Amino acid sequence: MSNRWDGCIKLHENCGGLVRWVEAVHTPGVGYFGECIGCGESDLVVEEIVPVEVPDGERIAEFKERAGGIGRDAVSWDDESDWDANQERLQEQIA
Repeated sequence: MSNRWDGCIKLHENCGGLVRWVEAVHTPGVGYFGECIGCGESDLVVEEIVPVEVPDGERIAEFKERAGGIGRDAVSWDDESDWDANQERLQEQIA
């Protein structure tokens, strides 16, 4: 079963750095957590990570490269908007 985060890149909220999942070997009961490649912060929980869908036909490597230049203030999730509205806004900022 897939979830909405499939096919997404993950960005550190308010930082803009790419986030990777890291196995939480030294933290019992926690499978994985986020680690920001940009600022180095680790132990990021899902609420600190902004998923951005890679548009159809887009190469993920090129999309990631462009995403790295959108700036810290641009990467935030609008809780007042739904998934689709957030995705459209974030994709426009990256484009």
